Amino acid sequence: MFLTRKLSYFPLVCLLVACGGGGSGSTSTGSTINNGGSAAIVSSLSEDQRQFESFYLQSNGGAYQFHWGIDQLSIDFANLLTTLTYAEAKDLIEENRFTIAQSPLNFGSQAESREHYVSGDTKKIDTRYYNAYLINGAIVYSIVAESDENPFRYSYVGNTVRMDILALDNKTIISSYQLENLRSRDLIGGLINTPAEALVAYADLAQYLVYKKSQASYLPGAKYLLASKRILTDTFMIDDCVPVLRKVTSIIPCFENSNLQDALSKGIKAYGKTYFLNEGTVSKPAGTSVWISNSPRKDIFTGNEKHYRFFAEIGGKIYPGDLQYAGQMLLGDQVYDRKADAAPYLDYSVYLNKPARDSFVAAILKR
Repeated sequence: MFLTRKLSYFPLVCLLVACGGGGSGSTSTGSTINNGGSAAIVSSLSEDQRQFESFYLQSNGGAYQFHWGIDQLSIDFANLLTTLTYAEAKDLIEENRFTIAQSPLNFGSQAESREHYVSGDTKKIDTRYYNAYLINGAIVYSIVAESDENPFRYSYVGNTVRMDILALDNKTIISSYQLENLRSRDLIGGLINTPAEALVAYADLAQYLVYKKSQASYLPGAKYLLASKRILTDTFMIDDCVPVLRKVTSIIPCFENSNLQDALSKGIKAYGKTYFLNEGTVSKPAGTSVWISNSPRKDIFTGNEKHYRFFAEIGGKIYPGDLQYAGQMLLGDQVYDRKADAAPYLDYSVYLNKPARDSFVAAILKR
């Protein structure tokens, strides 16, 4: 089966990240982050922490991901690959670099820097929009940005690596995650012989080099990293009542001057489905009245994750949302199977270190 990374970017974390009650071992949402020291005192790095730093530390070059900057779903991409020159391919491959400045072991919570480039170029692509969450009865916003403004902070708790998502105030914790099963492997020999595990989300990139009969080999020290992510906090992400890419901090409600009882008795239509009061339960898990569906959503966007539709009553307005409960593993990289016309998810994400990234970029930049 031929797989390739789907065009739409913002891997998951960009994803559904939100708030609510605390999960096991988590920091409660709505609390503030302590930037002055580690979340827990540890004397040496665990294996997961060592793997994380070997890629993410700025001094080690950072962790990289590639994706094609064209719509693979609307064109005959396989045929296009055979006609692209190296110079043309360079302009269609985008990359993202993730780094932290220092070790959380010695310097406490570290902000993540994300840089988005066209491969081989030095000009950043600055893309941003906003996610909204329900915390303590209020709507709180967090920026989703391929820039230094992104809201992710890393710290060490015992032997684990924790990622907190911060609100726009850069202090309030919206949601927390734990990186798990971090493992890296060496990349040696020709790029076209890269292990399938490492390139399942970059298959078109490898296939392109096969088409071009590339003889490029990996530079010394090239590695790839696999990492999974578990959500530690119940996540209440607020949606607009109509789908939008939110570039401002405002939300479109489904009803105004109403309440959950009245609105759901008549039925609330959102995202292609009508929801009724008897299909869920009303409680106050996030500081206000919230109706939560008894059954998880089933659509192509949720994969194997369990997402529950909810409606929140805030100041006489009814807002739709998406709830994920603490404890479950999150989806990793999304790939596209053209033969099956499907876009399944992996249960892990793949990152390249700088020597591996430089190996691919050098091959693509070849004239």
